Amino acid sequence: MRISVNDKSQRSLLEIHIVYNSELIREFFFSRRGLWHYIVTFCLVVLLLPYTAALQAILPRYYAGLPLYPALLFFSYLSLRLSLPWVLILTLPAGLMLDTLQFQALGSNVFLLGACVFILSLAKPALSAVKQQYMQAIFACALATSTLLSLQLIFFAGALSLIERLALLPRYLLLAFALNALAAGPLLFAVLDLLQKPKKPRGT
Repeated sequence: MRISVNDKSQRSLLEIHIVYNSELIREFFFSRRGLWHYIVTFCLVVLLLPYTAALQAILPRYYAGLPLYPALLFFSYLSLRLSLPWVLILTLPAGLMLDTLQFQALGSNVFLLGACVFILSLAKPALSAVKQQYMQAIFACALATSTLLSLQLIFFAGALSLIERLALLPRYLLLAFALNALAAGPLLFAVLDLLQKPKKPRGT
């Protein structure tokens, strides 16, 4: 499209050229990383962030020995799909919600989630190089789970001695790896990735 402003002698005073790239426009509206990605990501954050935080806070009340961390798994997914500053900002409301529901000092879970997200961001290049999506999910959830448990035992284990804390680590890690890294994590990653895929327009 060409827009021009001419004087009385039809000399062009101003010309504006607008070029439409139909292929790029179609890709933005229908590709996995286009408009659909931003809409779905926003909806997932609005719906799943409070839900997973509340679920992680409530589960220990009914299943005290079950080290399942839905909020951590959700943030593991976000860490691989969004930039670090955005994910760190999201850890603030999620962490405060966990602190409130678990009656912990405000900022405790913000620190834990933020540390896990930061560690995952450092490992993001290596994780992104893994071609198999389920293996990428396993490694990410395993790294996040081990980071969370290690920080909990180091900073939030009360009056336990260092030896007692280290003695608890293998038992918690084994069960936590089985639940989070091998089962719930890859399943959550697969479902969320499936939601991120838009339907292809007819005729393509």
